[in-house]
Amino acid sequence: MIISSNTSKIKARYVGDYSKILGDVTIGEGTWVGSWVEIQGQNAPVKIGKSCDISDMSMILDHSTHLRCVEIGDKIIASITIGDHVFIGSSAKIIPNNNDPIEIGHHSIIGAFSLVQKSVPPYSIVVGIPAKIVGSTKK
Repeated sequence: MIISSNTSKIKARYVGDYSKILGDVTIGEGTWVGSWVEIQGQNAPVKIGKSCDISDMSMILDHSTHLRCVEIGDKIIASITIGDHVFIGSSAKIIPNNNDPIEIGHHSIIGAFSLVQKSVPPYSIVVGIPAKIVGSTKK
């Protein structure tokens, strides 16, 4: 695992092998981060709540622009906030498509292999590319 941030802000109960956590990243108590996960907050903050599950090979990026190519086009950079008790399925991606902040509401589920590029309300179940709301976790 590679952690290149202020480790006092990472209170995860587990961070898996080969995972990378870079930049301004806060991870809440009890959160589980699987193997081969990449979380980047090098340009904007990434905040992950308490008791979340981030499955293997997922990516949470504060940008969707090749950051070395600043001469061509605009950089797309946005902060990401993930609420408490969120489940992120294997190989899901949370990546901005504009400079608006992304918020994933508490108690939501992001399906495996989904691509989330905008905010998700609390208690949502989202799947697909791009991710769409298909249900609710509320009883």
